[in-house]
Amino acid sequence: MSDEVVHSIPGRCRFRIEKIAVDEEFTERLLQLVKAWEMTIAVRINPAARSLIVTYNEDDINIEAAENYLKTCIQLASNLTKIDVSKPEVDSVEELPETEDLIPLVNQWRDLSLPVLSLSLALLATPLELPAVLVGGAIAVAAMPWFNRATESLFKHQQPNIDVLDSLWMGLHTVQGNFVAPALKTCLVESRRTFRGTTVQNQEHQAILDAEIGDNTHSLMAHQIRTAAVHDTQLGAAQAHFLREAVFPTILMGGTIFATTGNLSAAIAPFQFDFGSGVPISISTTLLSALVLGVEHGAYIHSGRVLEKLAQIDTIVLDTELGGETVSTLAIATLQNQGITVYLLHNTNLDFSTMAIRAQHLGIPVSQIISTSHIKTLQSLGKRVAVIGESQINTDISVSMAQPNWTIEEVTKSTADVVLLNRDWWGLVNAIEIARKAFERIYQNTAIIVFPNLIVTFGGIFFGLNPVVNVIVNNGSAFVAEFINSQRPLFELKSATRLDSELANNATHSQEKELTPSFVSC
Repeated sequence: MSDEVVHSIPGRCRFRIEKIAVDEEFTERLLQLVKAWEMTIAVRINPAARSLIVTYNEDDINIEAAENYLKTCIQLASNLTKIDVSKPEVDSVEELPETEDLIPLVNQWRDLSLPVLSLSLALLATPLELPAVLVGGAIAVAAMPWFNRATESLFKHQQPNIDVLDSLWMGLHTVQGNFVAPALKTCLVESRRTFRGTTVQNQEHQAILDAEIGDNTHSLMAHQIRTAAVHDTQLGAAQAHFLREAVFPTILMGGTIFATTGNLSAAIAPFQFDFGSGVPISISTTLLSALVLGVEHGAYIHSGRVLEKLAQIDTIVLDTELGGETVSTLAIATLQNQGITVYLLHNTNLDFSTMAIRAQHLGIPVSQIISTSHIKTLQSLGKRVAVIGESQINTDISVSMAQPNWTIEEVTKSTADVVLLNRDWWGLVNAIEIARKAFERIYQNTAIIVFPNLIVTFGGIFFGLNPVVNVIVNNGSAFVAEFINSQRPLFELKSATRLDSELANNATHSQEKELTPSFVSC
């Protein structure tokens, strides 16, 4: 088994373990072993990044001993768990690699001690006439995590990351004697990471409580909280690429400004522009909420990438091989009102007149009865196609119905991208609406961060805006996006409300079939 330590500081260690991505039983065993360690404060598994992240009590154990113990846990989990060779691999064509740049960092409250000390010294430096070397040294120690990540990115991975710009910005301001801005930056950023760490711990604790409940829905929601892949989206990959490609041009821009104006503060103002927080914050917070919400409203969605595809779906094809689940004309009408074209797949065992009657009953035009080969034509025209049913057709999204009395393991191992838990179509209607609202929220959060940062960055370049203002706007906008805007309710179940009212007044729904036993009720 290939595994390695990719990042380790006192009290926190990140392993990359390939087996996490392909063996859920191994991952669950590893999680249990690490949580059972008396030194563990928090543990997080990220399947998409193949990562194990452990926060431990650094007072009673050194880094080397902690790493060795965790390696023992990994080996033990591997020996006790058989690899399920029959489990289908993740689609290597569609899956986009997750980068470390997209994973928001988390801290504990004790990590704030050095940033708070450096800020205190920076504020007292002038009135108490403190030695510059003392204040600068405190800031350098508080900013050491940035310097370490920047160095690791440049020399180990041979590519720059956002920490390179942050390190330059803090270092150059400190050398100039502008102590308050870099000290305030370390304090505010670490505070956000601490809030984030507390949120992660609360989510994991809630997931454990939900899984003790025994209800399938709550247990599946807990599964999503613990293991959901939320950084595998194309949007995230594009943003990570932009991060990497923008670092050196930004440094070049700063050099050009300095060569032209001789003003170092103006030259390094672009280094503080928040490239890195907008999309990662939105992805990690919003998509996880959306995946959990999907389960609550009848749809298990496998990952953030699937959620991204759902948000883009404009065409749905219905397999006429569907069994006893409810086929709701109202649900189809709702999908059509969402701008989605609904087709009916021609069952070769039925004559066309029978298919036409079925299509008309479902509210689908006869002209939209198609064969399997026509699906490829739709895709070639740029349509984003989802197929509902058990047919193994290569489409953008595959949707299947959970079988009665399916276990959580059977749902999570399903080869379908989306599993409708209640065997009715409202799960899909809700899933699409949740996906669209999730990405609306992501774009909102990105705008909340980017536009204020643009204003203060240009203010620093052209008008000499105090860098303290830059730091406050930078972190304030990120805080609003992550902890205020992202916490607003993402989705109201309007579809179900419409269903209740229209069923009461629409006699046509008396023809709908009874629901079969659902996953949720078993």
